[in-house]
Amino acid sequence: MASVSEASHSKNNTGRDNKQVSDEASALLDTSMVAEIYNKIEKVVELKEELQNVHKQNEALEENVRYREQELSEIRTMMKDFGEKIMKQKKRVDLICDSVVEQVTEQRDKLKKEAVKILGDKQNIEQEVVEMNKKVSECRDN
Repeated sequence: MASVSEASHSKNNTGRDNKQVSDEASALLDTSMVAEIYNKIEKVVELKEELQNVHKQNEALEENVRYREQELSEIRTMMKDFGEKIMKQKKRVDLICDSVVEQVTEQRDKLKKEAVKILGDKQNIEQEVVEMNKKVSECRDN
């Protein structure tokens, strides 16, 4: 049996000793690991850029939300003010309507009284006409 040092330096079937093959394999493995690490670093950099983009988009969305909330607050304030103005106008209209109804009612009552007076006057005039016609008839008869 060959000793360990002899085995490590023995030649393989390509004419190179095992140590040389081991060193080359180690170098290839190191190169492969470096490439894998480099690829992973590139992936981390890409993910970091994507994360930064997501943060920027998130900030933009948050700003948009703040802007929309401000708009909504302004709209609510406008609606409240508008509602208050409508209620004031409604009160004014109600007062005007009440006043008009009162005036119309007073005018109607006056017109009714005047109509009753006119009807009374008409009846009195008709009565007087009847009496005058009787007197005229009596005068003609005499």
